[in-house]
Amino acid sequence: MQSAEARRWLAGQLAAAGIDEADYESCLLLKAVGVSALDLRTAPHQQLRPEQREQLSHWLKRRQQREPLQYILGEAWFYGLRLQVSPAVLIPRPETEELVEKALPHLPPGARVADIGTGSGAIALALAAQRPDLTVYATDISADALAQARANAEALGLNIQFLSGDTLEPLRPYAPFEALISNPPYIPQQNIAGLAPEVRDFEPQLALTPGPDALHFYRCFAAEAAAYLRLGGQLWLELEAPLAQQTAALFNAPLWHELQLLRDLSGHWRFLTARSGPAS
Repeated sequence: MQSAEARRWLAGQLAAAGIDEADYESCLLLKAVGVSALDLRTAPHQQLRPEQREQLSHWLKRRQQREPLQYILGEAWFYGLRLQVSPAVLIPRPETEELVEKALPHLPPGARVADIGTGSGAIALALAAQRPDLTVYATDISADALAQARANAEALGLNIQFLSGDTLEPLRPYAPFEALISNPPYIPQQNIAGLAPEVRDFEPQLALTPGPDALHFYRCFAAEAAAYLRLGGQLWLELEAPLAQQTAALFNAPLWHELQLLRDLSGHWRFLTARSGPAS
């Protein structure tokens, strides 16, 4: 099979399986077996080796079952960083890149920052890569997720202090911080069944939904996070857009001030930021 023919075949098979970006994904699969986009343009009649065809067929079968491409290839890109991902961690999303982008300019020089529920380490690693002056901590309750995050930090040569435990608790010996940042599980439990198969059937439920109370982690942050921050310290959160106003209503004086809801690039209320303590 020639490379151009393989691309058409893969795209057709993926489209038939309901994959929206079938042509794009066919190129990514070919790239993963050593056939680049340049090769497809300049050498479209290049014959695939038997081992390349076998690998593509194996990956195709998995993708036809709607397994996420990132898990199949074992990698995802986040804020310019190549991260290893597996079913132990949530696949990093573009919206979370926006959270990092919004927070970065506001973090003071030399700040101590903690990423709560780090998963693959995406947020913590992006902060450390962009701001070497920061001291970055990252927590997760999942041992498998922490192992993945540590592997990513090692591969990227970034220094993160990883801590095991639930939500804020592992940060207690290291407080206070200048900033806390988190993309916690926030999808309402009743909405899980309606998600795309890639998300519903393959990504870790622990990272998707907090269970019956969609605001569980935000209640925790509203009540307890200020105690882990210096006075005037920053909190940055990603949230469920339809619950943005309910989420914001949890963050009240005197624990919090300068509360803001921020929109994502799609125009949805996706982020919350606030400062700890009473307004001066």
